[in-house]
Amino acid sequence: GLHYTGACVPEGMFDGCTKLGAGVELNTWLPKSFNGVGCAAFRKTAFSVDFDKLESDGMKYYGAYAFFGMPNLESFTLTDNIRLGKLSDNAFTVSESGLKELVVNATTVPHQFAPNCKDLRTIVLSDNVSTVESMAFAGSGVTALDIPANITIGVDAFYNCTDLKKVVFHGYTVLEGNNTGSSAFRGCGIEKLEITDGAKVSCANNSFTGMNDEAVSTLKEIEV
Repeated sequence: GLHYTGACVPEGMFDGCTKLGAGVELNTWLPKSFNGVGCAAFRKTAFSVDFDKLESDGMKYYGAYAFFGMPNLESFTLTDNIRLGKLSDNAFTVSESGLKELVVNATTVPHQFAPNCKDLRTIVLSDNVSTVESMAFAGSGVTALDIPANITIGVDAFYNCTDLKKVVFHGYTVLEGNNTGSSAFRGCGIEKLEITDGAKVSCANNSFTGMNDEAVSTLKEIEV
């Protein structure tokens, strides 16, 4: 068997071991003394992960690509107690995984945190969130979003989220864009926009365009 006495799973330790962890919860498999997961350490493995339990047991760090492509993830609560590593400014912490639900209690969702998570239908942004960085959820399966007050949504943060049908703004919101036409909700399938009483949205040009800068063809209802 494997015997390792360090405090952090080394970089790439089990990268690509697709059969490792089938039917096993990662937090019961790791020693309680561990407080970090290195870059790509469990990429594409079959473990399920109780992230809340890992954090309560003292986990403090997840490297870039740490849980990339893991099919058996269920839910994740992101807090400021967990430090997320980056590689060339990309997090890719749970990208292309089977994650189904994410609750964000952290102040920032980093660049490319969970793109292309097709099963990620529910994203809950708490009032603590101030920034969702670019490409954070691009290509995810989210279906509806409540945007809290005092938040900045980065360029292409929800790019190509074709199942995103409803977006509700609850306060001052900044939607970033750039001079190449990229914008926060480019290529989404939004059918309803709702701006609640007292909310204010500051947005770049064409914040809700289609994939190739064409006009929004999916929008059916706006409630202000």
